[in-house]
Amino acid sequence: MPPSHSALLEEQAVSALLGAAVGDAFGVPFEFLPADTVGQYDLEKMHGADVEPDVPSYWGLRIPSGAWSDDTSMAVATMESIVENSGEINPTSLMEHFVSWWEDGAYCSIDYPFGIGKAVSKALGKFENGIPAEECGGTRVRDNGNGALMRIFPVVLHLCDELSGEPEQKVRAYETICAATRITHAHPISQVSNLIYAEFLNSVLNGAAISDAYRQTVTACSSDLEGFIEENGWEDALHELARVLGPDFLAIDRSLLEPTGYVVHTLEIVLYALLNSSSYKETIQVAVNLGGDTDTYAAIAGAAAGVEYGADSIPAEWLERLKRRDYLESLAFRFGGI
Repeated sequence: MPPSHSALLEEQAVSALLGAAVGDAFGVPFEFLPADTVGQYDLEKMHGADVEPDVPSYWGLRIPSGAWSDDTSMAVATMESIVENSGEINPTSLMEHFVSWWEDGAYCSIDYPFGIGKAVSKALGKFENGIPAEECGGTRVRDNGNGALMRIFPVVLHLCDELSGEPEQKVRAYETICAATRITHAHPISQVSNLIYAEFLNSVLNGAAISDAYRQTVTACSSDLEGFIEENGWEDALHELARVLGPDFLAIDRSLLEPTGYVVHTLEIVLYALLNSSSYKETIQVAVNLGGDTDTYAAIAGAAAGVEYGADSIPAEWLERLKRRDYLESLAFRFGGI
């Protein structure tokens, strides 16, 4: 007998959150290292400051193995906000939870927060100075980091029925995703990037294989989603994402990928890792092997891979090192049950 709808949502929430957190923690020690340096390490095991050999990076020498960073902390804060608001996605509440994370150490894997990005830090500063949450996100082209893409998967999980619904339901879901994005990243490129990832992840949540989910996403970007983007005047942003939606992306050479924190580059790397692997473990290894913003790539790809392959597919030795696993699973069950 297939699981009930609520049981499936709980299962998917657990798989996505554990998938993101393990990917995040796996990538933390390698953050901002070049690919050739990452390639010198055994990616069968999870590294950290308590694991030999040392990884010569800022976090690799300071953070223990299994510790997840800002990527998962902000996703966790998002989940807690949605639960506390009985399913409502409230921008002010989201920002309050983000402030609690960074200022008070809530939603952390260890005793203190780490890894905040410049755009997020600036947005939180605005909010603490009394600017409404909806007006805090950066609007310049240079503000298109990946700090909203990394935390959007809980919103997509919560809106999966609407994203799969009638056109007016989809539009409301798109608007909610954009509202959740804008509080830290308000430029159209960031909003469109999150919408593309939302379409992809929603297809995976509905049972599509990774390659089929990608093709469905490309189709959506020339139908429902394209119409929404045009109504908002964001055609230039969609053009910026042309390569990841183009006919040659499935065969793109990894040398053409750019391991930066730019949201467009991040989305390309995430989809590349998912499309060029056949298991959760391999997805994370491909994402991290590219170097650069490794924890973020692996967290975003890990959320989708967790849903696609299931929490049981995450290597046991990686899960054993994961900090606060019990809390993450408890939160995911609470989230999936709302």
